[in-house]
Amino acid sequence: MFIEVIKAILADLVTFLDATKLVVPSMQMVSYLLILNFLMLFGLYRYCFMASLSFAFYWLFIVNQNIFIKADGAMYGGHMTFIAIGVCFLFLIGGSFSNAAKGEK
Repeated sequence: MFIEVIKAILADLVTFLDATKLVVPSMQMVSYLLILNFLMLFGLYRYCFMASLSFAFYWLFIVNQNIFIKADGAMYGGHMTFIAIGVCFLFLIGGSFSNAAKGEK
């Protein structure tokens, strides 16, 4: 039963991420690349990871919102999985910054 639930969640996630109508504005992509290159140049890898997650969430939830939300306002299953994974990563990043701050003192 648990494996069937995992298979269903993964199927929803693959369907969600396999959308072919995604739109990423070119100026935002240029901004994204400039920010990432600048952060990587100075070795700020945690900030680079945060910028990547921020842009990914913005592009999926703001720019392409009409693709991933049904007409009745409900979200697709893959959308919820993506949100859950992203929130977990944000907590991991926050913990990483917290641990780094404790080590600097």
